[in-house]
Amino acid sequence: MKRLSFIIALIFVFAGGVLLLELIQRDSGYVLISLFGISLEMSFWFALFAVLCILLGAYVLIRSIKLLLATVLGSTRWYSGLRSNKIEQHYRQGLLNFVVGNFGEAQRCLNRVSQKNNLPVVRTLVQAKSLNECGKIDEALALLIDAELKYPDDQRWLLAVRLNLLISLKRYDEAEALSERLKLLAPHDATVLRQRILLLRELNRVEESTELLPRLSKTKLLTEQELLQEYCLNAQALLQQELDAQKLQAFWNTVPKALKRHYALQLSYAKLLLKIEDTKNLKALIERELNQNYHEEMIEIYAKLPIDDASSQLKQAERWLKRYNEQPMLLFVLAVLAMKNQLWGNARTYLEKTLALKPSAEAMSLLALVSEKCGDKEESYELYKKAANLLV
Repeated sequence: MKRLSFIIALIFVFAGGVLLLELIQRDSGYVLISLFGISLEMSFWFALFAVLCILLGAYVLIRSIKLLLATVLGSTRWYSGLRSNKIEQHYRQGLLNFVVGNFGEAQRCLNRVSQKNNLPVVRTLVQAKSLNECGKIDEALALLIDAELKYPDDQRWLLAVRLNLLISLKRYDEAEALSERLKLLAPHDATVLRQRILLLRELNRVEESTELLPRLSKTKLLTEQELLQEYCLNAQALLQQELDAQKLQAFWNTVPKALKRHYALQLSYAKLLLKIEDTKNLKALIERELNQNYHEEMIEIYAKLPIDDASSQLKQAERWLKRYNEQPMLLFVLAVLAMKNQLWGNARTYLEKTLALKPSAEAMSLLALVSEKCGDKEESYELYKKAANLLV
């Protein structure tokens, strides 16, 4: 990228030179300078060239003086302190910009920190992340690879950041090789374990990922909420795979008892039970949860249970209605259960109350179906039209 920019710049300089020569041939012009009684007349283009040479000479002189001062005064406390303060200022601005999400400015500030200094690896890591956020992923990866040679003692951190980038790019072959290196460097590190679990999950190797979760739990470095999130993510990944009772039980056995009480994991477990059609355990789970607290998602799953005894389901849902009052989803589920029991009048009542609280195309469609079952085809037709309008 830099080489291309340099070539483009050379082309512009060459084109500018050709244009300048053409202008000189047409009309050279002149400049008259008078100072302290001395007059100097010259070609305009020669004067312009002289000004550019003076500016270039001043720049070279200033750079030479700085280099000389750095050589002569480099070992003095005053100069070292001045340089350290400047580096610290760039660091501070770069890190603060990174924290607030201003990644372009963070990259600019950190680029101003000299590459020749034996600086902490933090600069490289933050700069790499800033490049990634700016969409310069290849530059970020190249920076991290180069830094591995400069900072051999900090390879663990550099490899961890590079692994995250490779996973986000879905370059799984490279990511897996890098993960193996990290596993050798820090086999018991919680961050390394989490990355390994994430990679296995992305590769749809959920069973292997699940086997690592107890090890992650034993590190004691994650909060309960972070550990809960890992188990929930694995549960969601299981939903996308072929599943049987044995696989589900193997997963559930790895979950610590303290986490099994969390509603988020109970909900994930309920969805998995529904997937394998374990009606008995699912019904017991939902009823236990809903007897304690109202959960809309659990109510919705309850209506999907393939139970022969729809009458007992309806009675249970009516008990929840008395306890939690008229909630839109609960009323909708009551309507579904009433329809399963062919109680069309009750179903109509529940659906009308549902629509009064929260209009939806699904509830309107069911009401149209109930009207059709009751023999009112004209009303059914109108309700289907209303349901279609709600979808628009």
